[in-house]
Amino acid sequence: MKVFLQKKLIFTVLFVGFNLVFLQSKTYESQSRFITLNLGSPTNPSQIVLNEKGYWNQTYNTSGDYRWLEFGNFKFSHVLNAFGGNDVGGGMSYWDGFTYSTSGDNTNYGESGSSSAWVEEQWGCMPGGGIKTDSNGNVIKDESGKVLVEKGNPYLVAYWGYWIELMEGGAPCLQMKFADGKEYKPVGVYIANHPWPYYGNIYGDGFARAFDQEGDIFKLLIHGMNDAGEPTGTQVEHILAEFKNGVLIQSPDWNYVDLSSLGTVSGLYFTMETSDADPVYGPNTAVYFCLDKLQVMSPEATTAPSRPTGLRGIPTENTIDFSWTVSDSSAGVRGYNLYLNETFVAFEETTNYVFTGLQPYTQYQIQVEAIANDYTPSEKAGMSVQTTDVTPPSMPANLNGTTTQYTMTLSWGASTDNVAVTEYHIYLNGERQKRIYTTNYMLTGLDAGTEYLVEIEARDAAGNRSVKASVYLRTMGLPTDLPEASRRLAIKVYGKFIEIENAQDRILQIFNLKGQIQLSYLLPPEGKSVIDISGLPQGVYLLKTGSDTYKIIKQ
Repeated sequence: MKVFLQKKLIFTVLFVGFNLVFLQSKTYESQSRFITLNLGSPTNPSQIVLNEKGYWNQTYNTSGDYRWLEFGNFKFSHVLNAFGGNDVGGGMSYWDGFTYSTSGDNTNYGESGSSSAWVEEQWGCMPGGGIKTDSNGNVIKDESGKVLVEKGNPYLVAYWGYWIELMEGGAPCLQMKFADGKEYKPVGVYIANHPWPYYGNIYGDGFARAFDQEGDIFKLLIHGMNDAGEPTGTQVEHILAEFKNGVLIQSPDWNYVDLSSLGTVSGLYFTMETSDADPVYGPNTAVYFCLDKLQVMSPEATTAPSRPTGLRGIPTENTIDFSWTVSDSSAGVRGYNLYLNETFVAFEETTNYVFTGLQPYTQYQIQVEAIANDYTPSEKAGMSVQTTDVTPPSMPANLNGTTTQYTMTLSWGASTDNVAVTEYHIYLNGERQKRIYTTNYMLTGLDAGTEYLVEIEARDAAGNRSVKASVYLRTMGLPTDLPEASRRLAIKVYGKFIEIENAQDRILQIFNLKGQIQLSYLLPPEGKSVIDISGLPQGVYLLKTGSDTYKIIKQ
């Protein structure tokens, strides 16, 4: 019972994923290793008597005879710390832990600024009843996956007595142990919101404020416990309510919580967290929840599924179609876990899965592991697959250039690509000349006064080629005052010297290719002449005498 310093917490969750769990298949029922809580068969007390409101009439009895509620091998704590003394229930002073209810009442008993009406109405559940099952005990769901309920079906109402537990060092008041004292592996449990915190999160109550602040949250924490009653260090977190992106999210339905990550335990204990809490007195949110269909399995050794083989990955630019062969296990195989770059992606019941939303031309590590019906995993099998890239870069834009007599300076706009442009190729009159990594380049050694077809092509790492950008450019001609070279002039070049014979004029001039005079000589009237050109830099020059012109190369 909530009588003092009750605080509220935030937790509203729409559960998606892992809806297909225990009690969904007769296969599980046929395996003796799986044990499911059946609230219709109490063993201690052997008969649960209900009062007129539909809850256990010994809920407020804090005597030692009522410390545990037992249903087969499941034991649930009830006023475990004996808070309130040996009250036999007449005073309705206090209770915590678990109690049994068939009420199914989901009415809002809250009043503005008051919680007093809730004290006598703590026994409902938001789904409106306990879980409906078929004749084999399988949970029944509608086509949307919603768990069906039936008014009058039993469920457990849990109240976290945080004060005696946290403030006075008492034992965890919400415990579940196994009657046979053995260890088991939790599989899963169904959890539902209790009406008190559900409506309190919406409207507030005498203790708690409404959840209307970004980040408000209300959680249930389920912890593993060893045979000494100590935490195993494993826990599962279930969000009951959350105010996120301006919206309060909380579910009025039964939701399945996967407990397989808790490992082998001797029991469980439950705690709660809320963002609406006092640093001294604890939660303001009403710390209630409802529970049913807890399932565990015995931890006896089983054969892990065989490692998946026959891996095959067929890539496109953004997908990988991944397939493998069927694994087997003595416990049966329920499906496969898929991982991408060591991150879990999906659970798949078939032997094929398509990874989507991938990046082109990217290497991915894919792994698959088989999961047995007892949740034992196989060894992972993996392979590396690279997505394709068939998209070419865009055509280089705005190709242009400037010329001299023997050079062209080219520039263009960068191409784009779905991955990245890695290089450019330059073509001259259809022949590839150069591979470069920038968007400008100077071509040299060209002929003066000549028109060239210049083309630029972008490429990516996959070798895709863009449409070529093209332009016609003409190099500048030679100076017009220099005549073409004549064969009448006999010239020989010997390293640093030139030997000249048959000069038409006594004046000899040497020009660079820009038409600038570099040397000038007065030749003798006849015979051969030797001219020292050691002072000229290496390169190509034009020698002119009279009407004769000759091209020479200084080494």
